[in-house]
This record gives sequence, C-alpha cells and structure tokens, in this order.
Amino acid sequence: MSTTQPRMIELLEYQMMDLEGKALDEELGALLWNTYRAHIEVAPPTFLNGHRWQLTPKGYVGQIPLTPDLHLVLLPRVPIANLFRMLEYAYRLARFDMGLVATDSLQDVYENLAAILARRVLERARRGLYRAYLPREERTTCVRGRMDLPRLARSEWDPRVHCRYRLHSPDIDDNQILAWTLLNVIRSGICSEERLPTLRQAFRQLQHTVTLEPALARDCLGRSYSRLNDDYRALHALCHFFLDTSGPSHRRGDHTMIPFLIDMPQLFETFVAQWLEENLPRRYWVLPQHSEKLNEAGTIVFRVDLVIWDGLLDRPVCVMDTKYKTEGQSGDLQQAIAYAQAVGCQQAMLVYPAPLDSALEVRAQDITVRDLTFDLSGNLVEAGERMLKELLARIDEAEVVGRVA
Repeated sequence: MSTTQPRMIELLEYQMMDLEGKALDEELGALLWNTYRAHIEVAPPTFLNGHRWQLTPKGYVGQIPLTPDLHLVLLPRVPIANLFRMLEYAYRLARFDMGLVATDSLQDVYENLAAILARRVLERARRGLYRAYLPREERTTCVRGRMDLPRLARSEWDPRVHCRYRLHSPDIDDNQILAWTLLNVIRSGICSEERLPTLRQAFRQLQHTVTLEPALARDCLGRSYSRLNDDYRALHALCHFFLDTSGPSHRRGDHTMIPFLIDMPQLFETFVAQWLEENLPRRYWVLPQHSEKLNEAGTIVFRVDLVIWDGLLDRPVCVMDTKYKTEGQSGDLQQAIAYAQAVGCQQAMLVYPAPLDSALEVRAQDITVRDLTFDLSGNLVEAGERMLKELLARIDEAEVVGRVA
C-alpha cells in the first residue's frame, strides 16, 4: 500500500458533480460503472455533457478506494457528528463503553471504530480467546475420548484406534467473525498507515488459532452470550457495523479494496426504529420490518418499516414509513394507506429527515396519513423528543375520536 495520502474526490449524496474528462481514465470509469453503479450514477464524457464525467451518489455515503492513490468520498447531507450518532443507535454501539468521540470526517469514523475493534481483540487475546468444546472424530495411536467399538469390530486390523472426543478450541465462529472482519478492514484501503500496525497485530493474534471463514453481517446478530464471553457483544456489534457497510470489493493490481458504504435510507429507518424503541413509553413497543401476509398462501407480503403496538389495548395503533428525502410524493401516501389497511389500524405516519414545505394530512376511508419529522440537521435528542411528542399526541387524538365514534 502506498505510504502517501491518497487523492480524495468528494461527492455530496444525491448531488451531481462534474469532473474533467482526464480526472478518471476509461478503466476507472468502467470500474465505477460495472461495480458501483448501484451506489453512484455514472455518466461518461460525451459531447452532450462537455466531455466531462458526471457522478451522482444514490443515497450512499462512505468511501470507495478506486486505487490506492485515488478515493471517492461520498459525503452525507447531514452533519458528520449526527451521522456518527445515528450509527451509534443503529448498530447499538452507544450502550457499550467504547470511548467513542465525535469526529469530523467519514474516514475518522471508520478508523476510530476499527482501532477500538483492534484494541479490544488484542485485550481479549491477552486474557485468552473464548473457547468451546467442538466434536472431533479421527484415528489415533492412543485412545482419546471414546473408542468407536462397532466400527473397530467391523474394520480390518489397524494399529490406530477410531475415537470420538471433544476438543476445547478457540476455532469457533465467535472468533472467526472477528478474524474475517479485521481482514476486511485491513484490505479496505481506507485506514491510514498509522492505524494499520495495530489492526494487523490483532489479526495475527487470531490468524494462528482461528480458521479464516467468510462471515456476513447477519452472522453477528442473535448470538448467545454467557459470563465467559459477554465482552464479545461489543466486538460483534462492531463487526456488524463493518460487515454491513462493506460494499462490493474490486482488485487493482496487487490490491484488493473493499469500500465503506452506508445506505442512508436504511440507516435512517434503523435509527428511527432504535430511537423509538429506547424512548417510547412502556405502554408501546416498536415492531420493525413487520411482515403482513396479504393472502393465505403467504406469497404476497407487505413489509412495513415500523408498526407501533399498544400493549394496553393489545393492537397496532400506527404504521410508520421512513422516507429519506425532503419532499412527499403521491406514491408515498398510497403505500402508507395500503400498509395501514393491511395491519389494521387507522393512523399512518410518513417520517422525513427534514420538514416538508407544507404539512401533510390526508384522510382516505378510515385512515389518516400525516407527516412526521425527525430533523437530522440539528440536535438529534431535541429532534427525537419533538417527533415523539407529536407522534403520541396524534395516537391519543385518534383513540379519543375512536371512542367517541
């Protein structure tokens, strides 16, 4: 990897940028189109655009190392500090004492979290990696565990004995997830030379005892922990972040590079769900990504972003659909109405990251659709409290109207 600082081309999400035709060669343009067209809209130089490259991020922020010396930085419309807080909520990092500090660049966000992961892996390795008993079966010259007597009786004479035993080993998926994540971070090409030695040291601690197995972001969720491996919760939360934001890899010469890409609409949805889960009154709870079957066979399913369930009434009282954009559309209204009908409630909320130019309130049959704002441009705590206050007021209002009716 080059020791010089790579050149950064900065793009703002959803905003087109013109680049000189010589800014990217044809090979890099083809790489962008073939590998990252789902993340960036690419228009090559032609006479129609003045022979300039036109690049427009499609709702993703992060960093794409095209080569070791040239990176694309996809900047968010929200302040970096607020993006950092959204990531803390979405990946549940805030509940762990990680010494997280606000940063002013996307690369700092990535590097700081990578450094925390490496330090914690090294600390755990010094104390001893978590181990579990794994079943093993082999022929040995001495008895280990239990002999397989039926097999021994059926087989020809052999000085080795077929045994079954359990091996207390660190080569388990808890540690394999850590090794795979560290390798991906090292190969990303995003971390600076100052950070890489610690990351490599942490990876080497695992490499000698753990099999390198590919891992997915979902492998970090729903895991079981005990007092012996409870500290792995934080490690796997960090791994979930890195694996979930790893885009498609590509090769450039001898280098394999893995971009850091955050799907902002998905992050906004997860952030709002997590914020509500932590701040709603105990009477209510959130059902994220709720599935509602529309036919008996279950072949047609609605996936609703969020459903608010009233535990006291034991029924859904509101559906919420997050929209990471700044203007409402008629399709959004139709979708919200369909969701409310499928779930069986009379309130639907469209949640936007900034106030709309004009308030939205539409009634169709027995369903009312309104807009809510979780403003990402300022203080997130205050913005969340304002949204929650408005949400509860509308739910209460709907219950009063229902009782009168």
